[in-house]
Amino acid sequence: MKVQGFDSYEDMQTALVQALAEANDRAKTHPVKIDQLEHGSKFVVFELDYGLTIYGMVSDTVDPEFAPSLTADEITSDEASIARGRLRGFVNARCYSVVCPAGEVGDTHVTSICRLISDEASEAARARGWVDEEIAT
Repeated sequence: MKVQGFDSYEDMQTALVQALAEANDRAKTHPVKIDQLEHGSKFVVFELDYGLTIYGMVSDTVDPEFAPSLTADEITSDEASIARGRLRGFVNARCYSVVCPAGEVGDTHVTSICRLISDEASEAARARGWVDEEIAT
């Protein structure tokens, strides 16, 4: 993980815009494409900085279980935000790992996704407690 300080909010915003542009350039040649990532698609991310394997499931809708206090208007707004994120190369996903076995909802850029996996592979990972298969064997 890269930690970076900024002298101003404007400098931070400039760096974010540049980082997103660079990520979207990488997305052009990345093996996983945003159009492949449908609601319910399963994927894996290898977070090399931490030696962590993260398993995810794309969600194009707000799950009321994890946002029980949202109004219908807020859910509609959040789902519109999810759709806008896709235009910028992000998918909304619930991701799991040994660090967060209950899962956490957030955005994942397509270039972070290493590969798509089957429902069976995702279920096997869950059964292992989200431990990477290579480590588990």
